[in-house]
Amino acid sequence: TNQMLPDLEEESIRSVSVTDFMNNAIQSEQFTDLESVKQDLESVKQAPAPPEPDTDSDPETDSEDQDSSQPESLPSDHLSVDETAEKDDEPWTKRILTKKCLRWLAVGVISLLILDAVLLSIFLTERGRDSVVIAYVPETICLDWIPGGGKSALCSASDTALGGEVPNLLAKAIKAASAEGVDLSLIPAGLAHRDIRQGEFTEEDARAVVEDSGGLRRERKRQLTDGGVSLVSLRATGLQIRQILTQSLEAAFEEGYDASYPYSAGLRFTVDASSQHNKLGTLELEAADGTWLPTDENQEYSVITTQDWASQYLQASGTLTEITPLSALLKYAGETKSLTKPTFSTLEFTESKTDRGFNGVINVPKAICLEWLPGQGVSNICSREETSAQGGGVANVVAWTVLEYLHAGSHDIDMFLLDAADCQVDIASGTFDEQDFQLLLPYNHELVFLIVTGEQLTNTLEQAIHYALLSPQNHGSYPYAGGLRYEVKASESLGDRVSNVQYHTRGRWKEVIPEREYRLGTTLPLADGEKGYDDLHYPVSRIESPDLKIRDVFQKFVTQRGIIEDVPLTKYSTQSFVV
Repeated sequence: TNQMLPDLEEESIRSVSVTDFMNNAIQSEQFTDLESVKQDLESVKQAPAPPEPDTDSDPETDSEDQDSSQPESLPSDHLSVDETAEKDDEPWTKRILTKKCLRWLAVGVISLLILDAVLLSIFLTERGRDSVVIAYVPETICLDWIPGGGKSALCSASDTALGGEVPNLLAKAIKAASAEGVDLSLIPAGLAHRDIRQGEFTEEDARAVVEDSGGLRRERKRQLTDGGVSLVSLRATGLQIRQILTQSLEAAFEEGYDASYPYSAGLRFTVDASSQHNKLGTLELEAADGTWLPTDENQEYSVITTQDWASQYLQASGTLTEITPLSALLKYAGETKSLTKPTFSTLEFTESKTDRGFNGVINVPKAICLEWLPGQGVSNICSREETSAQGGGVANVVAWTVLEYLHAGSHDIDMFLLDAADCQVDIASGTFDEQDFQLLLPYNHELVFLIVTGEQLTNTLEQAIHYALLSPQNHGSYPYAGGLRYEVKASESLGDRVSNVQYHTRGRWKEVIPEREYRLGTTLPLADGEKGYDDLHYPVSRIESPDLKIRDVFQKFVTQRGIIEDVPLTKYSTQSFVV
């Protein structure tokens, strides 16, 4: 580049001189047309270079010789032509541009080489930092999500019978990294992705534990994030903590959502996977002295959890912390210098009866009330007062059981809808047999799958409730659903009775949007527009439905579970019924 500079400067001077010559000539009106300008410019380009000055010669004589060698119309200060101009056939402008390009190309190449060297240095520095040992692992710490799920690459399912050790350790690290006074941490299993091998533990190992390789990010439906997930602190009552655990367990035991299984530090609980609807058992909180005490549903506790869970399950934002799973694990490992197996947040885990092998007896721990229109009084075991606020449990149990069966069979259905009269008897406590199935669901209607808009769904509820209120003979048309809930004001006019319509997806409730399309499962009579369900007769489209019938589905799924239980009131389709 330095070798180019003298020639480049000389050519720049030459270009400026010729340009000035042309401007001066035109301004002095020495040229009358363009052709004469070109001719004189060519004569300038072909003019010989001035001779080297002779220090021994007479200044006045030299000055006269120089004046006589130049055109009379051209001042001497406008000519600075290199001897190479006589030999070079290329235009002088092209040579200047070429040299400029070469100069900038050389500068660019040198800059890229410098940048590469800097980046390589940074990479090697970071790589070296990642390889620094920050802790020692005396014994392999096993990964799993659902207890006994077999997700670990190094441990057997029996090693994780109470859950994964890695997510328990991660929950412990997050609680330890939090401010003093935090009672518990609560996280989804899916924040942990790798076993922790015995031996040295580096920053690179920590990143492998909390950062997904890409499989989960390809499926956003899992609602999971990597080691950079935001954590929030908030105040939650014992009842709200139970709500988070209950809904995350529901999501965990739906096919494909096992990464939602909850883990905690400072809290432990029992889980009964064989229970149809109430899988969460006892909850105990660790006191300051290390003892475990039952949680108080009315007392507030300081909780750190993921921002996603706070918004999904509590509709709360919380206070954003600077802690991430990765930073918490690095800090914990750096401070303890030894990563040992943690205690388990799942105190006791009972697998489903399907996994153990069903013994043929279907148990009903507690009686479940039949009701059609809320407060009507068709039940033989429950009073009107017990069913006036939200209706009966039987139709809700049937609707949710059918929906869960469809989900387990990979049928992509958002909610299942039936009318109250599909169910004819209470479900008494004790055992349940073949005859009871026939008494409960005598009609065994065919199932139909539809695509409907949110507006059609709300209108269907309005029309069905209106039809059910017309006379006592129509009370059996009152709608019940699994995966759908709403509030009813019976005293309002048609079109204003139903409000706050929500559907259940991935362990949480979301508002039904009028313009959005939903996949609805229902019975053939309702799909044909009978009993006031007129809008269902004109869906967006009908989906090709499998050969399934409501009683057969209910019986098959309950037989697999071996138990029939009422659903929580939060999952009843009628959330409130005001006369």
